[in-house]
Amino acid sequence: QAHYRQAERVGYLRSALVTTSGLNEGDVRQGKGRSDALAFAKWISALWQENNDESGGFLARPVKSGTFAMSMHALISAGNLRRAFLRSAKFYHLVNDGIDFQLVEKGEEAHLILCIHAPASEDLRVFYDDLLVLWLRWASWMIDRPLLLNRV
Repeated sequence: QAHYRQAERVGYLRSALVTTSGLNEGDVRQGKGRSDALAFAKWISALWQENNDESGGFLARPVKSGTFAMSMHALISAGNLRRAFLRSAKFYHLVNDGIDFQLVEKGEEAHLILCIHAPASEDLRVFYDDLLVLWLRWASWMIDRPLLLNRV
């Protein structure tokens, strides 16, 4: 529902994309139940492609389609997760000033600090959640084992 509201807020919403993805637009709009995960993923992908914005409209400037894929090319040879996070932070700093993050190391613990520079929105927290899940799953994939968070 948060992604739907944000798409509507920034002018990205197209009913045809919602329904052809397999979502019930009325249910999504009214917050009835949970959406099918595959239908939601299909809709988000179509939304990003049609609007050339991998942020789904949450940032002031679009994150052009293909940015995440290209960031993976920059990171794949990093050699370890620490260097991959440092490269990723540098990469996103270069391509879009709407997302800043840094890796802060304190002994055995690493802190990933994420700052989103975006217009105020009641749904912005969902975008933070999306990015945190994305980076956690990506990091787990990079080291081929699950990473567990101690706290967020």
